[in-house]
Amino acid sequence: MNKMMPKYYIIKQDITTMINKGELQPNCIVPSETELMKKYSVSRITARRALDELSMEGYLYKIQGKGTFVKEEIKKQTLSSVQSYTEEILRQGMIPSRKVFSSEIQLASEKIASALEINHKESVFFLERVYYADNLPLCYTKATLPYRFFKDIDKIDFSQCSLYDVIENKYDIKIVKSFLNIKAVAAFDKVAERLETSKGTPVLLFSASTNGIVDEVERPIEVFSTYYLTDHFSYILEQSRI
Repeated sequence: MNKMMPKYYIIKQDITTMINKGELQPNCIVPSETELMKKYSVSRITARRALDELSMEGYLYKIQGKGTFVKEEIKKQTLSSVQSYTEEILRQGMIPSRKVFSSEIQLASEKIASALEINHKESVFFLERVYYADNLPLCYTKATLPYRFFKDIDKIDFSQCSLYDVIENKYDIKIVKSFLNIKAVAAFDKVAERLETSKGTPVLLFSASTNGIVDEVERPIEVFSTYYLTDHFSYILEQSRI
């Protein structure tokens, strides 16, 4: 071990060398803090610093309770078109899956009613899910729809179905546009738990409303909040000068 270099830096160099040589493949687990402590005769703080810095630099990602893994090349997603999570995951050549945490009828709050242009305390359908790409958590999403346009939607098994596919093919409502607000936030409490990541992990929060054609009139049909992990996807926004 080179005594002129900080020990955490030597650990980082060794791990990045193994990644670059292909000795550690994408999505393979890397040595744990305990294993690094024994191998390099360092403290837990030093081992953790090496792994944390490699995560921040884009080499690794962590799954709470499972370990630290090699990050694969980040796939790029355009924000210029409205796509379902399922469509985007499939487009990237990955296998989508979903886990439903809530699928129920609720009463609209004033904020939700205003966004959906419905009455306060009118019935709405609330859907809470996590999407996975190749069995890795991708995003945690909460969607709310006006129940008047989607009767019996609460009876559908959304662990097996795409919401947008159901909207367009079962209810014959064409989705036309979304209005997105995007900001970087830290994952805490339920968000971190749902995404199986450490508390404080940076995520992107997409807050949005979706418009569709109902009885030949364009109107809001959905509001949603989605928390994206950035381990596997980056996002491209194309702009034109007016």
